[in-house]
Amino acid sequence: MQTSIRRAMSQALALAAGVVALPLTVVPAPAHDLYTGVRGKDGQLCCGGNDCAVTEYRMRPGGADFFVKNEEWIFVPEARITFLPVPGDIEGRGHWCGRKADQWDKVSRPENIFGNWYMYCAFIPPGLT
Repeated sequence: MQTSIRRAMSQALALAAGVVALPLTVVPAPAHDLYTGVRGKDGQLCCGGNDCAVTEYRMRPGGADFFVKNEEWIFVPEARITFLPVPGDIEGRGHWCGRKADQWDKVSRPENIFGNWYMYCAFIPPGLT
């Protein structure tokens, strides 16, 4: 009799542990996952952590101004903008991927420097320009 009680308690504990563990394994994907695997015009990956974000943009002749990291507007030439939606963004917003530029960036990759920013990619959905 005690053996069957122990077995029943053991099974109940295992079941309870599984139920408790289940919510820990089903975690919503972080917002960054929207950018996982996203590539820009030249095929490079656009994001290295928290480098990408939805942003405002304004079209103007030859390119667009992007409001970068909620800090300042920078001009990005049309040749550097990817006119495709970011996969998974059902709202079809503009996106900018980059970070603050450092001295090494300015020397080694000046073509990626826009103002005080090092840009990986910029996206504007087609038809919204």
